[in-house]
Amino acid sequence: MIYGSQNDMATIRLDEPEVFLKKLSGAIDQLVDKKWWIDRDKIKAKLDENKN
Repeated sequence: MIYGSQNDMATIRLDEPEVFLKKLSGAIDQLVDKKWWIDRDKIKAKLDENKN
């Protein structure tokens, strides 16, 4: 099996921005131990504004 193929991305839904960004946010949370150096809530609010 070749990792990183289009099928793998579709299987774990990384081709869907909403899913990908949520997973990325979770990974960053783990890396920075929830001590973000930016205002994460402000960014999330801005993204929610743009979604509508």
